Amino acid sequence: ETQIPNGALLARLNEANTFTAGQAVNMVAMADGATLTPDCALGNSFRTVLGSSPRALAAPTNPRSGMVITFVFRQDGAGSRLVTWDAIYKHSGGTDPVLSTAPSAVDSFSFIYDDVSAAWLASGLNLS
Repeated sequence: ETQIPNGALLARLNEANTFTAGQAVNMVAMADGATLTPDCALGNSFRTVLGSSPRALAAPTNPRSGMVITFVFRQDGAGSRLVTWDAIYKHSGGTDPVLSTAPSAVDSFSFIYDDVSAAWLASGLNLS
């Protein structure tokens, strides 16, 4: 921590910090389109309303090793929208998940980037 003239403390990026209040990041809105490409330079949490199908989730741009990202997909009022996953996303058992298809249904997925395997790994066992 570093104290600045007004008495406030600043977190230092090169050492461990303790926070006494909750921390949050802004949700980045991904415009609905045939291909959804998250830009990790904009944030860690991405959301979109799926207005058509299928949608291809492309590999994120600007990843950093150890970065965690979260996607929130919301079906539009019609529902039944599908997402196909780029091969860089590794899911448990090697099987891509299928979104909930009810109108206005919401699904969320989180991944951590492993630069050694150049892959975004979902939480779970047998990631392939």
